[in-house]
Amino acid sequence: MTAGKAVFDASAILRAVLGLSPTAVAALSQGRTRLAPDLVYLESANALRRYCRAEIYSLSQAGALLEDITRLPIQVSAAKALAPAALTIAHERGLSAYDACYVALAEAADAPLVTADRKLAAAYERSELVA
Repeated sequence: MTAGKAVFDASAILRAVLGLSPTAVAALSQGRTRLAPDLVYLESANALRRYCRAEIYSLSQAGALLEDITRLPIQVSAAKALAPAALTIAHERGLSAYDACYVALAEAADAPLVTADRKLAAAYERSELVA
């Protein structure tokens, strides 16, 4: 993992914040500029909702975790601006438009993409897969 800037997807951020992956914690803790599309917060909220439904976290615990995520120093880009490139990337690489948004941002920023999603990592050659 290199210094500079990196795009982080929700899977990597959640693994770091929840302490599920030392690799994700290390990636998020480096002095890089953190980038993400603005949908990262909704994807994080959706994942935390699943933890609530599985009774792993209470709603108040999930809310506190989401608040921690929203306080992270992340430079967000509007999904609206990324959508045209994401549509093409999604079509060409077999991704959801949501996942393609992260790739579009990484390509536009000439940055690596930090993710825990193997399919997403395989779709972008500069991905850093965190377990």
